[in-house]
Amino acid sequence: DCKGMLRVTPRPSLVICPGGGYRHVGKREGEPIALAFMPLGFNCFILDYSVAPHRYPQALKELCSLVELIHKNAELWNIDTSRIVLCGFSAGGHLAGSYCTMRARPEITEDYPLRSIAGAILGYSVVSADPSVGHMNSFYNQQYYDDVWERADCGNGHRYAFNTEDNFIHVFNHFARHYRG
Repeated sequence: DCKGMLRVTPRPSLVICPGGGYRHVGKREGEPIALAFMPLGFNCFILDYSVAPHRYPQALKELCSLVELIHKNAELWNIDTSRIVLCGFSAGGHLAGSYCTMRARPEITEDYPLRSIAGAILGYSVVSADPSVGHMNSFYNQQYYDDVWERADCGNGHRYAFNTEDNFIHVFNHFARHYRG
């Protein structure tokens, strides 16, 4: 009987937002990250979001649309919606952080319901519009200035940030132990 073999426990999910300065969506921060987390039992989704000349809130709405798609198909895809985590790199980290800070804004909620996430991993993310520390091209390409880290709200979830490969390994191990259940 194959029916018993097909039934699996709902799994956590990782939504990956690669970087690219809002000029392109990088490939090295998408599939390789998914391939690292899938053997740990995660469902992984890579968001190929709109970049320049598209502007705010287009990419954020696309991220909200993906989170909504995951919620709508959770039973079919065996997803535990209480364990959806965002993972973004560089500009993609800004996008993931923006979800944590701006998902309740009217320009977003007019199209998408408010969905909490379990946490966010922001890898060398663009989190400041201060020209002395921020990657200003990401902000120019997005034409939106916001310091997302200070206001990051992942609901009851966790937020992780890292800037080096060694830190990523530490965050990866901690995250995998905490969320895969």
